[in-house]
Amino acid sequence: MPDHLLDDAAALHISNGDRATDLMRTAGFRGTLLPWRDCLHEGPVPSGLDREGLDRCRTTFLVSAGLGEEAEIGAGFRQRAETVERWRQFRSITLWFEHDLYDQLQVIEILSELHRLGADDIGLVQSDTYLGMLTPPQLTALTATRTPVTEQQSTLARRAWQAFRSDTPRAWAALSAQETTPLPFLHQAIERHLQEFPHRRNGLSRTRHQILSCLHRQGTLSPGPLFVANQQLEQANFLGDSLFWLQLDELISGGAVAVADGGPFHFPDGYPPSTRFKKQRLSLTALGEALLADQEDWCEAFPVDRWLGGVELKGRNPWRWCPESHAVIPPTVA
Repeated sequence: MPDHLLDDAAALHISNGDRATDLMRTAGFRGTLLPWRDCLHEGPVPSGLDREGLDRCRTTFLVSAGLGEEAEIGAGFRQRAETVERWRQFRSITLWFEHDLYDQLQVIEILSELHRLGADDIGLVQSDTYLGMLTPPQLTALTATRTPVTEQQSTLARRAWQAFRSDTPRAWAALSAQETTPLPFLHQAIERHLQEFPHRRNGLSRTRHQILSCLHRQGTLSPGPLFVANQQLEQANFLGDSLFWLQLDELISGGAVAVADGGPFHFPDGYPPSTRFKKQRLSLTALGEALLADQEDWCEAFPVDRWLGGVELKGRNPWRWCPESHAVIPPTVA
């Protein structure tokens, strides 16, 4: 099968976004190339919704986050749903994904959806390097690593997807202590997502803590270099620039980060952000320093209003993450 993936016009290739599928096109892949455009690590992914309902929910969130226009995003979701529903028209299906949180959530969603549809002859290519940064020959070489999706992998994906969409993080946290080797990058993704829940001591997600830590070390930074510095603290980059700006904006609105010129924060345009942004200087406030020292609680200063998978975090007493005990703490005892 791998030797024929490039030339098979009846093959379906699903990957994490347009950058990867554009590279496949450049490399000469002749099949149908389907980008799976969604940052599932942020915003609501609640249980109890069918495919159409979940796509509408995600469309609403992505529009509210400034990630596109409703018509375009909605059309993209409909087009990808129609494509996978036609799975019988394809000779084979291959999923191309990376090791990071963004991709691993897409893997468990897609495998769950393909199982629901009864699809077979599914192959998986997983890379510990970023597909969009490869050369066409390097990407083509990955066809040799394609392996058939096993029943173990499919079952684990469905169990993980159900846990991720649960209205409490208990099942998701419990999964990190269970056997996940059939999907070798899933454990790291689960751990990283749990770290986005407010920390037990200071209410900060890992991303927010990293932003404040970068400013603490550097003194002041412009938005672009701050984004790059945050990425360098990740084991596997998953956070796009647009969602990073939203988290940074909350830290500014909540008084943990100051804009040097006193004006409103202006979101950078384009990627990479380090080349296109207003030259504003950002620095820590007294609140930011106190948060890093565990002397203040972010959820008290800036009540949380955020969805992580199927969990809605709301107010001053949300679900918390305790890395020391590797446990999620419910709101009633947080």
